[in-house]
Amino acid sequence: MCRLGIDPLVALRMVTLSPAEYFMLPRRGGIAPGWIADMALVDSLESCRVDEVWHKGKLVATRGRLCQQTNRDFPLEKMLLPPPASADDLRIAAIPGKQKIRVIGWQEGSLLTDSLSLTPRIEQGIVVADPGRDIAKLVVQERNRHTGKISVGFVNGLGLRAGALGASMAHDAHPFIVAGGDDQSILRALAWLRENGGGFVACEGDRVLAALQLPIGGLMSEASLAEVAQGLDAVDQAAAGLGLTGAHPCMALSFLSLSVIPSLKLTDQGYADIGRGGRQELFAD
Repeated sequence: MCRLGIDPLVALRMVTLSPAEYFMLPRRGGIAPGWIADMALVDSLESCRVDEVWHKGKLVATRGRLCQQTNRDFPLEKMLLPPPASADDLRIAAIPGKQKIRVIGWQEGSLLTDSLSLTPRIEQGIVVADPGRDIAKLVVQERNRHTGKISVGFVNGLGLRAGALGASMAHDAHPFIVAGGDDQSILRALAWLRENGGGFVACEGDRVLAALQLPIGGLMSEASLAEVAQGLDAVDQAAAGLGLTGAHPCMALSFLSLSVIPSLKLTDQGYADIGRGGRQELFAD
C-alpha cells in the first residue's frame, strides 16, 4: 500500500487498529499500556518482511520459524455428530396447485448462483431429483449445535447423473451437505460423514466409491499435504464418474450453502437469497 502512495501510518492502521475496532476486539490493534501485546516486527514498511512475531508479550516466531514446539496434545473429535438421517427426513411432498420449485443454478468457476423456477419431477406425490434434467437433490444437515436439523432443496448444473457427493466442509457454518440423484445414495453419504467424523465422500447406492476423512472438526486432517491432495483428487474423480462436470466437484459443493453470496443457497434453515432479503420457500408462487 505504501508503494501505491498511501501514507505509512494510514496503511498500518488499516491492517491493525481499524479491523480490531471493526470486529470489536478490545485492547488489540495497537501498542499501549494494558493492551494485549500481539505484535509483528518487520524489516521495513516497503517490503514488510516479518522478522519477529510476538503473541501476548512473548516472542513466538522469528524469521519464519517457531521459537518453541507447540503442544499437539489436543482432542481430534471436536465435531458434534448430528442424529442419523432417515428417509422421511429427505421426502418433500408435492403441494397441489404449486407448479414450480426454486432450484439453485450452479455456474462453473463462480461462487454466484442463480435462483431458478423449474417444474419439479413428482413420483407418487413426492418431489424427487431429476438427473435427466440435471436437477439433483441438495440436503443440508446442521452439525454445530447437535440439532441435526435437515433442509432439502435442489440444484441444477452440477451434471450429476447418479449417486451422491457429500461433505462436512460447507462454508461458512460447515454443516453436512450432500447433492444426490437418489435418496439411498444421499443417506449413505450422510451416514459416512457421521460415522467418520466428516470429510468428503462419493457414494452410489450403499457403496462408498471414494472418501477423504477430515477428523479435526470435519475440516482438517493430520495427514500430509500430499496424502490429503491425493484423497481429495480421488473423491473428485469418483464424482466425475457420477457425472459431475466441474473441475473441482468437492469445492463446488462446499459453497452451495454460503448464503452471503448471491443468489440462492441452501442452509439448515432452508433456502436463503441475500439479494431478496432472506429466506425463500422451496415452492415458488
